[in-house]
Amino acid sequence: MLFEKPMIQSDVSRRNADILETVSRLEERSLRTLKTEEAKRFSETPPDLESGENHAVLQLNEQIKKNEGLRRGQAQGISG
Repeated sequence: MLFEKPMIQSDVSRRNADILETVSRLEERSLRTLKTEEAKRFSETPPDLESGENHAVLQLNEQIKKNEGLRRGQAQGISG
């Protein structure tokens, strides 16, 4: 498992920033996979916008935006 591997030597603040960035990237990968699956599903059967079944789509899009915003903020915090 990953947690069994030795950590590369770094200061505590850098290690925390690295962990946050890794978690953010994993979340982004997961969200992108969900978005790809959603696109495939919609290409087979387009959503009925009147029925409100696009609520989950909107939530996924908001989570992706939030994640990207957090990553940009982390990158500025790390480099700044």
